Amino acid sequence: FPSHDSQVNNSMAQTIAEQTSDIQRIAFNLQKAEHIASIGNFVWNPISGALELSPQLIQICKEYNIDFQKGVHFVIELFEDTEELRSQILHAISTREKLRLERMKMKGRDVYLLMEGQIVENDKSDETLFFGVIQVVTERVLSERQNMEQKNFYEAILNNLPPDIVVFDKDTKYLFINPCDIVTGK
Repeated sequence: FPSHDSQVNNSMAQTIAEQTSDIQRIAFNLQKAEHIASIGNFVWNPISGALELSPQLIQICKEYNIDFQKGVHFVIELFEDTEELRSQILHAISTREKLRLERMKMKGRDVYLLMEGQIVENDKSDETLFFGVIQVVTERVLSERQNMEQKNFYEAILNNLPPDIVVFDKDTKYLFINPCDIVTGK
C-alpha cells in the first residue's frame, strides 16, 4: 500500500503541474493578444530606474527605433510636448492616479502611441512600481484625420451651394441644411 505521504506528494505534484500549465496557457494567450492589438506592457521603478518590457513592447520598440535601454527619461525626449508628457507622468506618480496619454506623437514622424499606466504597490518588496501599457494607434489617428479632412471638404462644398439644399438620411432625419437657409429662415 502506498503511504499517506506519497499520496499527498503525488496530489501536490499534480496540482503544481496543473497550475504551471494554467500559467503557461495564460502567458501564451496574453502574448498573442498583445501581438494582435499591437500592445505591450512595461514595469518601471521610478526610484531605481529599473525597467522591464514585455516581448511585444520590445518588438514595437525595435520597429519604431525606440531604445528603452537608455531609460524612460531618454524615451520621453522622443515625443512632442516633452515637458507636458514628463509633467503628467510625475503627476501620476505623486498622486497615484491613473495616467492615460492619447496620441503621443513622435518627433518628426507620423507615429502615434497610446499609453496608460498606474502606480502599483508591490506587497512583497515594498516597492512602488509604475505599470503601464503602450499601444500603437497610428492607423486609427491617421484614419480619423483623413475622415475629418473629408468631412470638412464636403461641408465646404455644401455650405457654398445655393439656398434650399437639405440632406436627409433614409429615415428623413436632417443630416445637413445649408447655413443660408438657417439665416434666411426658409
